[in-house]
Amino acid sequence: MKKKLPLYAFIASALLLTGCLDFDFCDSCGDGGKDNFPIGYVVAFNPNDDSSTTSIVPDLTATWVLMNANTLPDWLSVSPHDGEAGYEVQISVTKANTTDKPLIHILTFVSFNGEKQIIKVIHEELDTSWYSNRGRHFSIGTRNELAGLAYLVNKGTDNFRRKTISLKNSIDLSPWNTGKGWIPIGSANNRSFVGTFDGRGHTITSLVINYDDFDYTGLFGYVYEGMIKNTGLVDVEIVGSGNTGGIAGYVWRGGIANCSVTGMIKGGGMVGGIAGFVNGNVANCNTIGVVNGRMFVGGIVGWAGGDITDCYTIGTVDGGSHVGGLAGSITLGSATLCYAEGTIKGNDVVGGIAGTIHNSKIANCSVLNATVTGLTNFGRLVGTKTGTNVLDNNED
Repeated sequence: MKKKLPLYAFIASALLLTGCLDFDFCDSCGDGGKDNFPIGYVVAFNPNDDSSTTSIVPDLTATWVLMNANTLPDWLSVSPHDGEAGYEVQISVTKANTTDKPLIHILTFVSFNGEKQIIKVIHEELDTSWYSNRGRHFSIGTRNELAGLAYLVNKGTDNFRRKTISLKNSIDLSPWNTGKGWIPIGSANNRSFVGTFDGRGHTITSLVINYDDFDYTGLFGYVYEGMIKNTGLVDVEIVGSGNTGGIAGYVWRGGIANCSVTGMIKGGGMVGGIAGFVNGNVANCNTIGVVNGRMFVGGIVGWAGGDITDCYTIGTVDGGSHVGGLAGSITLGSATLCYAEGTIKGNDVVGGIAGTIHNSKIANCSVLNATVTGLTNFGRLVGTKTGTNVLDNNED
């Protein structure tokens, strides 16, 4: 082969196969248009490298290089699965801010006849065909288009300031539910989402993320002065480090409204069912499931620096310290017309609504049929209070 990709190219394992793999290549590839791939190697490729492509099978172009399986970068994972027609390998990226494409490639070896291995390639490409740098309103409706949004934001192409992205239908993300899963939209302050995302009442199902050593984890990783609204997440499985949530990991001077999440969310510090950290407002949101973290853990928000209104959580909220049914901490904000139901437990600073509040207000909130337990500094409504606070017309 004449051209090679860098190590971050996506990987398909040829391990566990007996014999060699023969692929039909173009005549310019040498050896009569064929290349042999020996045992113990993996195949790396990038079908979107337009400058260097080789036709392998109908409707797919790619550049192939050899890479020893023992020298894979630690941010790539290869997960084997038994396929009905042979051996299937699914590949996914583990680095939260990786922007290269495609996100997932699946190869199924459908025939082992001892002479030639026939492969079927299923590829999940990023789709940015909907995007124009002159546009202000965009409509997307496939998982590839949603992945294209992550690519554009994480690469720094566009933060979508004063622009709106709308869902035109519900999306199933199950093809990303193995390995490290989905790459969050927005990875840092200079790679954040600044626009408006409007789900228009549609749902995104089977969101799986497994970045236990990365911050800013969720459907959106980092939102700066942006708004996420009218979006439902169903059956999530999210594992992150700091700033981990369902809708967003981290929101600065932005907001979340009319959103819901069901499933499991686990992280380190700043962990919430809707968002891990919010310096802004959250309204009309709800979660059903399990939220687990080390500190600042909440059924809705891990750490809140704004107003939480008309929200509820049902399920289990479990953490080490600063654990609340609604929020682990509320600072210079409020919780109004909210309730928590289920099990809220931690070691220190635990409350049915908030673990701790500082110069904040809790009004017309309820702790319904909930078990609230802690070792120290725990209370049915609030664990600890500092500064000047208002508690008004609450039921605990």
